[in-house]
Amino acid sequence: MQAIIRRAKGSEMITVRAVYTSGVITPEEQNKINFFKKTLNDGDLVEISLKKYSETRSDRAFRYFHAIIDRYAKELGLSKVLVKNEMCIQHGIAVEYNEKFTPPEWRGRFVDYYGEIYFRKSTIEYTIEEMSQLIKGALLACSENGVNIDDLIIEYGDVQKRAEKQER
Repeated sequence: MQAIIRRAKGSEMITVRAVYTSGVITPEEQNKINFFKKTLNDGDLVEISLKKYSETRSDRAFRYFHAIIDRYAKELGLSKVLVKNEMCIQHGIAVEYNEKFTPPEWRGRFVDYYGEIYFRKSTIEYTIEEMSQLIKGALLACSENGVNIDDLIIEYGDVQKRAEKQER
């Protein structure tokens, strides 16, 4: 079993993967912890959160998604925030806020989407599969609305190929 150890001081945060064996959690990346410790003073409080590890989307996939929605927003004269919320609600992970709403276990934010309130998962929390679906939805939206992103597909083509390989 693996876990993520998060340690934060103010806005500074590191994520360290750890292995759980025989009742003991052992960090795998001691160098990250040592570097972070250099930013601390005696008596500083440190926050630790644990969760089961799951492979998350890559930073490159994150940049690809944002490049797509930035282009989409610019071409259609829409705000980037509106477009991101739209893509996340239509193609990503979001829960409608209503009388049956139960807060999900993942981080996210409430957004107003054309008068309806949703709690959408933070894209930072997306798994590879979730990010792949989100990117596919954004690509489809561009295709349906005549937004040319051929240059982005060429530049970030490896991201989609990796995601497709993972799905098999």
